[in-house]
Amino acid sequence: MQIKRLQLKEFKKFADFETEFSGGLNVVRGENEQGKSTIVSAILAGLFYDPTKRNKAIEGLKRWGSEELYRIDMTLEGSGITYELQKDFEQKYFSLKDTTSGKEWTTVEEARPVIGELLGTTDPKLFLSTAAVRQDAMSSIHEGKKELEQAIQQFVTSGGDDTSAVDVLRLLEKKLRDAEKGLDRPASNPGVLKQLTERKGALEAKIAELQVVVDDRAKRQKENEELRQQLRVQKEEQEVRVNMLNTAKERRELQQQRVALEQQFEQAERVREALDRQSGGPQEVERVTEELKRVEELAAQVRDLEVQRAALAKRITALDVLEEMHEPNPLLNPGMLGGLLLTAVAVGGFVFSPWTLTALVPAVPLFIWAFQKRRNTKLKKQEEQQEEGLRTEDSALQVQQQELLQKASVGTVDQLLQTKDRLTQERETLLKAQGEMEALLKGKTAEQARTERTDIAKQLATLEAREAELEGVTLDSREEAKLEAEAAKAEKVIKEQTERGIENRAKIEATPASNDELLQLQEELETVNEDLRREQLLADAHRLAIDVISKSKDAVTKQAKDVLQELMNEYLPRITKDRYTAAHVDDSLNITVETGEQNGGEVTPDGVLSAGTVDQVYLIARLALMRLLYKDARPPLILDDPFVAFDDVRKAMTMGILGELAQEQQILLFTHSPSYDGWASTVVELGAVK
Repeated sequence: MQIKRLQLKEFKKFADFETEFSGGLNVVRGENEQGKSTIVSAILAGLFYDPTKRNKAIEGLKRWGSEELYRIDMTLEGSGITYELQKDFEQKYFSLKDTTSGKEWTTVEEARPVIGELLGTTDPKLFLSTAAVRQDAMSSIHEGKKELEQAIQQFVTSGGDDTSAVDVLRLLEKKLRDAEKGLDRPASNPGVLKQLTERKGALEAKIAELQVVVDDRAKRQKENEELRQQLRVQKEEQEVRVNMLNTAKERRELQQQRVALEQQFEQAERVREALDRQSGGPQEVERVTEELKRVEELAAQVRDLEVQRAALAKRITALDVLEEMHEPNPLLNPGMLGGLLLTAVAVGGFVFSPWTLTALVPAVPLFIWAFQKRRNTKLKKQEEQQEEGLRTEDSALQVQQQELLQKASVGTVDQLLQTKDRLTQERETLLKAQGEMEALLKGKTAEQARTERTDIAKQLATLEAREAELEGVTLDSREEAKLEAEAAKAEKVIKEQTERGIENRAKIEATPASNDELLQLQEELETVNEDLRREQLLADAHRLAIDVISKSKDAVTKQAKDVLQELMNEYLPRITKDRYTAAHVDDSLNITVETGEQNGGEVTPDGVLSAGTVDQVYLIARLALMRLLYKDARPPLILDDPFVAFDDVRKAMTMGILGELAQEQQILLFTHSPSYDGWASTVVELGAVK
């Protein structure tokens, strides 16, 4: 695969940068701080970073002083197909497009297999350990040891699956470590074997503890069952005793109630009789009172009429006397009057003259008589008229009196007075009876008194019926006292047994353990034991698998390291001018080299050889690993000024080998020195960055 074009926007020190690369050896030359390492970082980010995510590595590539993230566009070419790769980290945009077919992948996950096929890997650590060498990092091949082992396993086994024997082995070892964690030393997060072992111990302890509780619970439950049976019998017997005592007590109370009710009934009966006697009650009193009032009013009117008639009688009597006075008085007849007059004349003759007397003597008696008679006649007529008027008035008064007597339904005044006296006496009798009745009723109405009597009669009937029901139950005082003593003793026993039952129930409820719970725990223990046996078998299987896979891995690694040694030995003598003739790789990918000197033996590069020789050894190790692991993918080899420790001879030998390699593989060499320009097919010169 080749990188044909790279365009950057807002990436580290580049606001806008674009360059093109060719096949073969490309030299990117520039002074320090002109962006060589920035371009290396951009290539790695373009090939491996996900623009939809945010992390420290992605944020660290933002252009200095910019708030926004960057954009990377790359043109890739592999197997005759050109791809356009676009990653906008600010907009979280991704696109990989096949320019030939027009097919486009818009997510990193979809495009990962395509890029993996182009590069030969999708693992950035493996790529950095083989195809990308940064400054002073030529010997850092072991930083990707895990990835190298996995890639080697896949290569040797030719597996198409992403899972290698290394992965399986590490997975099994991790599973075994996780399962056994905490068995040999305390752990904050113990493994399943430790957890199951602890769970088993806890369950066994809990079962033992619960067994004691369950046994005690069962004992108490059994005791409670016996107590229930005893209490049932004792309560039945006690019920008989209590019923007998209650019956005796009830009979006494009924007798007392009956006596009281009989007294109440007698009183109510007296009230009823009094009510019956008082036929009219208050209404009768009111009626008699009204009748008496009417009779009294009539009697008063009659008395007034009698007074008037008595007055009239007196006046009539007086008129009769006057009439008698005005009758002709025999003493005043003419002879008597004449004699009287003669006597008077004889007497007066001595006074008056005889002639005068002679003339008056015959006229005087007649005059007197006539005058008297006329006067008496007039007076008598007047008196007769007055008497007739008085008698007429008396008759009218008598008629009125008769009318009043008729209203009183009597014929005479005496009868009227007798009626008045009778009504007065009757009213007094009624008032007296009413007072007595009110005393008997005590504030109740007559209806209430009658209802009360009826209720008392019903109560008496009910009470007598109940007494008849209890007639067969009789206890004398001695029997009752004995029965009360037995009942009190039985009550005490019942209370003690009840309290014991309550205590047992409280204990049972306070420790709610049951056989079901115990069985559940025992079943859980069986499950835990089964799980523990299964996990132990699984751990044994993991150990066996680890052993088998480790042996297989060792065989595979031996096969891989033989191939790796063969590839390294192809370059090592040439790059060191036969000073080191062979390389050896152990199971951990540790490298030793064999000197060409007599009795030189094998040496480890680090700490023994010069820095230039060490870099040469690890360079050919990387080249060998790339040929071993990437097969036909041929990813670009990225070298970020790795040869600073090389002298001119080593540099010339190394560049000769890289020149041969560049015939098949794109190489991007980043340096500040123009000394590499002669070997380059394309030179990209970095100027001052604006």
